[in-house]
Amino acid sequence: VVLLNQAVRGLNACMAQMKDYEGGYEATRYLLKRGHRRIAFLNGYANAVAVADRERGFCDAMADAGILAGDIHIEYKEFTEESGREFADEIVRDGLPFTAVIAANDLLAIGFLLRLQELGVSVPGQVSLVGFDDTLAVRVCHPAITVMRYDFSRMGEAMADLLLEHMERPFMKAKGISFEPELIERESVRDMS
Repeated sequence: VVLLNQAVRGLNACMAQMKDYEGGYEATRYLLKRGHRRIAFLNGYANAVAVADRERGFCDAMADAGILAGDIHIEYKEFTEESGREFADEIVRDGLPFTAVIAANDLLAIGFLLRLQELGVSVPGQVSLVGFDDTLAVRVCHPAITVMRYDFSRMGEAMADLLLEHMERPFMKAKGISFEPELIERESVRDMS
């Protein structure tokens, strides 16, 4: 067994994983450097390990910037386009309390962007947006979405290599390979200064 981005307690298995904490921290730091202070984190299921690490990175970057826990907003939804749309409806109804949103995956980001556009809210003019993953859809939508890119091809190759190695040496000690996410700047973030 080789796992992708999820550990299973008690299972001695090899794993390929992204450095999700670092991804959350870097996405937040990127927005903070551009003058954003009211940033929301649009998350998926609260118990998913990978996005919990992204959320921790977000919280730590906000805290390191002097933003108090009471001023940090995390919204839990499902990892769907519809959930991104729901969050857009909520923040428009609340008078756009955030200047930027970090979406935990591309489906959330796309739903959020599309619904804001339907409601006449400009991205990045009124709300900036950063996503996670870097699927084709975030590259071709308008504006193209800034993301933390996760190189799934490299992760898949690493998983295959780990599996082949484990098949050759079935009693080998489990090991993991970690990958750094890469910030890809596109058109969905504006400077606040």
